[in-house]
Amino acid sequence: MKVSALEEYGLRCMLRLGRVSEGESLTIHEIAEQEGLSVANVRKLMMILREGGLVQSVRGRLGGYALSEPATAITLGRIMESLAGRMYDPEFCGKHSGDVTICVNSGACSVRSLWGVLDGLVGGVLHRIRLSDLIGDEGKVSFSLRKHLEATIDQLLGQPAPRPHSLPVING
Repeated sequence: MKVSALEEYGLRCMLRLGRVSEGESLTIHEIAEQEGLSVANVRKLMMILREGGLVQSVRGRLGGYALSEPATAITLGRIMESLAGRMYDPEFCGKHSGDVTICVNSGACSVRSLWGVLDGLVGGVLHRIRLSDLIGDEGKVSFSLRKHLEATIDQLLGQPAPRPHSLPVING
């Protein structure tokens, strides 16, 4: 799985807005400067995020952009879906059937099962993680993300899963 520049930069802009005090906003120029991005790129990202209901424009002399909800209420799943859509869309098979009208594997498709399970796992984790979970030092964030992953696996299995010792926790 690759994370696109649109997703990376969009998430960085959301985090930048999540770090400002409630009631404050940042201009496109401020976000661009603080994140090392072009003004045009940030303008495009803010438009996408605004259309997704994640940010709002603030009018006036001290205007700019602010989160539309507290960082504790915005999930990474919502952010990523606003920027790029779902990882796997169930309509995918109908759109990519090859040279035939209906995919030759439509009756028994192990690939569709794979993408569906991975979408459920990744989507489950991303919808558990709040924007506020990513605000902090890397070690704290890594620990929090590991807990979200474990909770998602437990939910999918319907019971606590054995904990591999190989899940990394980054000390920042």
